[in-house]
Amino acid sequence: MKVKIQQEGKHESEQLIAILELGLLTALEEKVMEIEDVEHLLFNPSTLNKLIDNSFDKEIVDVIHLGTELEDVQSLIPDKLDDNIFELKTKTIDILKMYKDKNVKSNRLIQEISR
Repeated sequence: MKVKIQQEGKHESEQLIAILELGLLTALEEKVMEIEDVEHLLFNPSTLNKLIDNSFDKEIVDVIHLGTELEDVQSLIPDKLDDNIFELKTKTIDILKMYKDKNVKSNRLIQEISR
């Protein structure tokens, strides 16, 4: 099955990435996903480079960058992992508040579902 998600406009796209960040960080916090899974989906160098290349908001890029380091935190200072996840969630919520204040309205996310 193929699901096509599309967002028009820079602010709308940034808002979508922030929503994805928040969802994945919450899944990590609730221990329903592993770090490897969220790194594969979003918190990876490939995504980071694409966001930088397309001049995404620095705060969004910073959250992705710090998210790529969660596995290092887990292995080197595991007692700080939950604090790091909480900090990234807080930053992401602040980003989403900024878009709310800018009155950014996104299009419907799912454009197409096909087999």
